[in-house]
Amino acid sequence: MTRAFTPPDTLSKDDIRTIADVRRDIWTNAFWGLGVGSLSGAAAHGLGQLAQTRGIVRGLNRNTAFLSVLGGGALGSFLMATAAGKNQVHNLHPIFEVGKKEIPPPRDGTPYQQALQAAQENYFDAGKQQQQQQERDVVSTARQQAVVSSAYADDDFNIHKRRLNRVMRRKTLQSTFERGGLSDSHGGSWVEDERSGRH
Repeated sequence: MTRAFTPPDTLSKDDIRTIADVRRDIWTNAFWGLGVGSLSGAAAHGLGQLAQTRGIVRGLNRNTAFLSVLGGGALGSFLMATAAGKNQVHNLHPIFEVGKKEIPPPRDGTPYQQALQAAQENYFDAGKQQQQQQERDVVSTARQQAVVSSAYADDDFNIHKRRLNRVMRRKTLQSTFERGGLSDSHGGSWVEDERSGRH
């Protein structure tokens, strides 16, 4: 048995009657929407067939007629039942308050508020830790740059290294063009080809 037949003892007869009236109004409007939507779907399909005879639309048949009637009915039922429910909900507001117990919140907040406060504290602690880590990273990066700059202080070493890099780049490009040029497919050669010696 549903709860509609056995309402709680806290509801008065007027409250029960109000709930029944709202429920009845929603169901009545849903069936009106089903009828209106089905007729609207049939009319829309009829207009579509008229457009099909003039060559504007193609592919309408009895399957699309069935779809139009059922789709229109479902949409109309949904829309009218939803509108009725939204229009009648104000009648249920006093019933929502029946049997409500006023519980004062704890002095230090509800469990949710306590969890929120702990999360915020952890978030700010994590933010401070992240800021300290960033400061350490900046110092570390500055030290690394100082080491690198001292290594490149010798101009002869720097010039010699640049020349070696330039020669290596040229050799790499030359071998790439000899094997077939630049390509997205592994430089034009596949792993199986390299193993078998084919290019």
